[in-house]
Amino acid sequence: MFANRCFSIFWAAGRIRTDESWRDEYLKWICSFANAQGGTLYIGKNDKGEVVGVADAKRLLEDIPNKVKNTMGIIVDVDLLTEEGKSYIRIETEPCGFPLNYKGDYFIRSGATLQILQGSALTHFLLKRTGAKWDAVTVDNFTYQDLDIESFNIFRREALRSKRMTEDDLACRNYGSPEPGYITHPCDLMVRFDAAFSVMPFIEEERRKAEAAQSVSEQQLEETTQKTTQKMIELMRSNPTITIESLCKECGLTRDGVNWNIRKLKSAGLIRRIGSDKGGHWEVVEE
Repeated sequence: MFANRCFSIFWAAGRIRTDESWRDEYLKWICSFANAQGGTLYIGKNDKGEVVGVADAKRLLEDIPNKVKNTMGIIVDVDLLTEEGKSYIRIETEPCGFPLNYKGDYFIRSGATLQILQGSALTHFLLKRTGAKWDAVTVDNFTYQDLDIESFNIFRREALRSKRMTEDDLACRNYGSPEPGYITHPCDLMVRFDAAFSVMPFIEEERRKAEAAQSVSEQQLEETTQKTTQKMIELMRSNPTITIESLCKECGLTRDGVNWNIRKLKSAGLIRRIGSDKGGHWEVVEE
């Protein structure tokens, strides 16, 4: 067929197609361009790439963008060009950021051929273009009875073998908790864990440990801050013209860290800056 000859001769980097007249089936090619790296379609050129002109060019200039928009919802650039007194049309399609279909079918280029994606190829294409993963796709009419118990057993066995989880992590009954409950919705599965009374002392002990650890961390932070501010005061007392860069080096802090401590010392009334940033000096307020 003419279309096949045209593709084999005038396919440039897989992105250019020429033909002498417009046919609505070329909307499939525009769809395939959008689903790939974009492409250009010329109407009014023969299979040698020569301009032969196209009938009703001005009408097509209006009809083609409307057909593309109405069938696929995208905008393409359609230009009316002239060469040696003959008019032809250039249709430029940019790559689309989401999967595009034409009348329910997803088209894509493979080399110089047009293909309809179906089955696993379509699933792979849709997941890739939407940035989704197979395990994020919801399955309708799914209940926990459909879960494969053997798969859970494999998970438990491999988690223990790799030492990434322990028996305590995997078994509720070790702490006297009842088995999890399953609540199914149309698009998700909820697992409910009920804490038994026997676990409450354990939970309370863990909470006390966490609070104690936080208290120790806050105390250590306060002690470190006090040591840093005291060192800065001593440096300013011994060298009133000391620079921010020197304070950073002496205290082992970033510029933001030094400025934060300076603001804290100023607000506490322990230091003040006399003069400008460049020509001034630090003054330590003695009690």
